[in-house]
Amino acid sequence: MIITISGPSSTGKTSLIENLKKHQEYLESLVQMPVVFGNESVREVVSSQYELKSLQDIFKDQEESLKLQFKVAEYNKSLYCSIIKDNHCLYIFDRGPLDNLIYTLLCFNNCSSDLMLKYANDFSNYCALNQWLSENIDLILLTKPDDAVLSPEDDGFRPDLFSLLRCVETELFKLVFRGLKVVDLPSDHNDRLVCFFSEVTKLARNNK
Repeated sequence: MIITISGPSSTGKTSLIENLKKHQEYLESLVQMPVVFGNESVREVVSSQYELKSLQDIFKDQEESLKLQFKVAEYNKSLYCSIIKDNHCLYIFDRGPLDNLIYTLLCFNNCSSDLMLKYANDFSNYCALNQWLSENIDLILLTKPDDAVLSPEDDGFRPDLFSLLRCVETELFKLVFRGLKVVDLPSDHNDRLVCFFSEVTKLARNNK
């Protein structure tokens, strides 16, 4: 089973993951299977494929920033295809394919017209890939865009691009997730935990 926690930057996704890790034993008792926490895909790609480069450095180049999103989609394809049929573990990921779709849109729209023409086919293909991958996720939890601050804190990793396009990022999350079967998480941290465990209990029942 796969759960992704999605949402704009600085809306508490990573904090929720860290809190859930503290309750891993209880969580595993609920689902009656091992629980595996996955790192954010973009961080995995940057650390493994961009030696001595930070995400801020990558995003200074329009073409590299777009190609990074494509690499994240490929990474997700390999990762998710290996676990989609796995009913023996619960995988919980910080961000998912739809997040990658949104940041691919942001990067593509930030490109020059020449680059947009050069990568038009790749852009379409990777958008479709992200949408297909998202259909294989058992539960998508969304940190509501309305809870987002307009000036996210600097965590030493997030590029300035997304800070400058904060309003656009927030609106894209609202648009892409509109009408989908997702669960909006409350803003309070304790309420989020309660909501999470409630939804996981339902998921475990349905998968018996």
